[in-house]
Amino acid sequence: MRNFRTLSWLTLALATAFSSIASAQGAIPKAVIEECSAAGNASKLPDCLKKGAVAYEMLEIARSKAYYGTSAAPVIEICSAQNETIASTWTCFQIAAEKAVETRKLIGLENITDICVSDISDPDTYTKLYDLYQVKRKARFPDSLFFVGGLYQPFRSCPEQQGKTESGPAQTSDNLKLQSAKSSAFDANACAAYGELEQVIASNSADDLKVLKNELKALEQKSAPESEFADTLGVSRKSGTYLLSGDESKGMTTVALLGVFLKAHHPGLLDEFLDNPDVATTGPAIEGGNAVARAIMFSLIEKAGERYRVSCDAS
Repeated sequence: MRNFRTLSWLTLALATAFSSIASAQGAIPKAVIEECSAAGNASKLPDCLKKGAVAYEMLEIARSKAYYGTSAAPVIEICSAQNETIASTWTCFQIAAEKAVETRKLIGLENITDICVSDISDPDTYTKLYDLYQVKRKARFPDSLFFVGGLYQPFRSCPEQQGKTESGPAQTSDNLKLQSAKSSAFDANACAAYGELEQVIASNSADDLKVLKNELKALEQKSAPESEFADTLGVSRKSGTYLLSGDESKGMTTVALLGVFLKAHHPGLLDEFLDNPDVATTGPAIEGGNAVARAIMFSLIEKAGERYRVSCDAS
C-alpha cells in the first residue's frame, strides 16, 4: 500500500520519504510510552517520550541493512542489558560506533581484535547514521530543544570473541571490508531504477521537469496506479515500483540522489529544490536557507552520490 503526501517539487518518487517522516512525527512507539509511564515522573514525561521516540527509531535504523544490519545486534543487545532506558541504549550504541571508528583510524581494521567493534567501525556508515540522527531529532520535534543523551553505561566488548583464533581475528581485513561494502551497496534493482531516474533528469530541460512535476502531482491527487506513474515519469514499470516502495531509509536515499542528479545535470535547480518547504520536511531548519541544515543535506547528497557511483559504476 502506497502512502503519499503532496509535493510541490519534482517527482512523486520522493513522496515515500516525506510521508514516512511526516507520519513518524506524530507517533510515539508503545514501548517508549510504557517505559516512560512506568518511571512515574509526570514532570519529566514529555522529555522522556521525545528522547525515547528518537532513540527507538535510530536503533531500528541502525539494525537495518542500509546501515549496520546484523552487525549492530550484539552491541545493541549488550547496551540494552546494561542500560535502563531506550534513550541510554541508543547513546551507548552511538558512542560505541563513534569510538569504533576512531579506533579503526588509529590502528587499522586488521588490528581490532573485538569482532563487535570491527563490525561497527566503518566511518561512512557512522557518519551517515549520525547525520540522519541530527535530521530526525529536528524533524520529529522542531519546536523542542533537547538531545538524546545523558547518563549511560558504555559498551565495553563482546562477551565472547566468536570467530577469533589465538593468533587473532578469524576474519581478515579484506573480508570485513567486503562485508561492509556489501551492506551499503545498491543492488541491481536499485542501480537500474536510479539509473533510469538520472536519465529522466539528464534528458529533460528545467522547464520540462517542472511540467513533469505537475503531471506527477496530478497523478498523486487521483491516486493513480504505479504503472501510470512509471509511464509518466518515463521509467520502466519495474523501476517505478522500486521508486514507490521501501522504508524511510530508502526514501531518504532517493531524496539525496535526486539532489545528486540535479547537481550534475541542472545545478541551477538544486537551490530551488533545497529551498522548497516540502524538502524541508527532512530537516525543518532547511526552510529559509539555514546554513547548518543545508550543510547536512549537502553531506547526505555527497555520500549518496559516492555510494551510487561505486555500487552502480556510474560516472
